[in-house]
Amino acid sequence: LIHSLVLVPQLILLGALLWIIQQAVSHGLSPMRRLGGLIASLKGEARLRSMSRQIPAEAKPLVEAIDQLLDRLNAARGLQDRFIADAAHQLKTPLAAIITYGELLQRSELDHQQRRSLERLQAGSERLSRMLKQLLAYMRNSPESPKLVSLQTVNLSNLVQEAALDWAPRAIAQNLDFGVHRIATDVCLSADPMRLREMLDNLIDNALRYSAQGGQISVSLVSGSWFCILVEDSAPIIQATERDRIFERFYRIPGTSQDGSGLGLAIVRDIASLHGASVEVRPRSTATGNCFEVRFPINPQASS
Repeated sequence: LIHSLVLVPQLILLGALLWIIQQAVSHGLSPMRRLGGLIASLKGEARLRSMSRQIPAEAKPLVEAIDQLLDRLNAARGLQDRFIADAAHQLKTPLAAIITYGELLQRSELDHQQRRSLERLQAGSERLSRMLKQLLAYMRNSPESPKLVSLQTVNLSNLVQEAALDWAPRAIAQNLDFGVHRIATDVCLSADPMRLREMLDNLIDNALRYSAQGGQISVSLVSGSWFCILVEDSAPIIQATERDRIFERFYRIPGTSQDGSGLGLAIVRDIASLHGASVEVRPRSTATGNCFEVRFPINPQASS
């Protein structure tokens, strides 16, 4: 009994001591937790130094070091982006000359081997031309680039139908069942029409590129709580582990045999984000293939 009477106060004292230590540690770490939250909230070119009033004095040397690191990373990224853009621009002119000379050579009398070599040259030139266009498009629309968006009221119904009409000849040449379905009428929103068209072109080009001959491609526009553009293809189903990664720049699914730069869907994602929209891919519900969905929030002032 005496032993218990001695032990109980000791346990109470130990518990109180542990509670005091826990509170002291928690209080001591709270500035670091606040700093962690501020770091997580940084976007674009924002820096912690702009939030100096919210930063504890003891953390300011660390904050300054983090900001300097971010400045250096941003400068390095800017140099990389300018190099890519400059290189793409510089390559456009000689490449255009190669394509032009190839078209002129097509009119000449060539034997079978020469014509096959010329066709390979032209196909390679067209692939390189497309890659350069996508590089420049990515630089325009990437999150790190300045946003020069020309916003105006855009009739999304007309834009989707025009894009589908322009791509129809290529679909026919590939023996694909290509059609426009469920187009909601007079769907309008405030957007940059040239960039929206660029986004649509990349979605449809992706569907045509990966769908086998005889497959089916469908383009739709539906309205409800959201405006949704749907592009459904007959390509191999994209596995769940790849559905986020395919929107990363330069990423290509392992084993893909089609030529490509890995930029088309990154451009789609960035243009969608620029307009406050989201993009996702899922298996097609009625057939083999995938459904790419771009979902726009309804803007009451621009929609009709």
